[in-house]
Amino acid sequence: MYHLGIDPGKSGGLALVCAKTKKFWVMAMPDNFLDLKFFLESANDRGPVHAWVEKAQVFPKQGLVSAFNYGKHFGELCSALTMLEIPYTLVSPVTWTKKMHLGVGIKDPKKKTLAIARRLYPKEKFLATDRSKVPHSGIVDAVIIARYGLQFGGIK
Repeated sequence: MYHLGIDPGKSGGLALVCAKTKKFWVMAMPDNFLDLKFFLESANDRGPVHAWVEKAQVFPKQGLVSAFNYGKHFGELCSALTMLEIPYTLVSPVTWTKKMHLGVGIKDPKKKTLAIARRLYPKEKFLATDRSKVPHSGIVDAVIIARYGLQFGGIK
């Protein structure tokens, strides 16, 4: 069984984690639908997959155009999962962070998630490309969302 963590934002990410080996494959959220579809099809070809998608939400003071584009992208993502017959569960950021951040004494939520990812995968750099120098927060979130699904989702 594979668990697919998805941070659906424009700067989000995708992470496919194998339940048996804990090995993972990642991708920064692609700009176009065809790259997204390719990643999802590749995930589906490996074996049974369940996706854990961070639930879309609009933030205070977020612009209307930005909120509309985010909602449109979120809808496309859920449609792609449905078309490829990949079952998915929406999980709110509060839900997954509450479980996964437990016991980590760092205040900044992004740094806390990165610390957890580094503890789980100490050799990984979580970079979007070979040229990147800083861990990609969308990829880091996607990995931890996938691990949330693996640990607490009740799907083996």
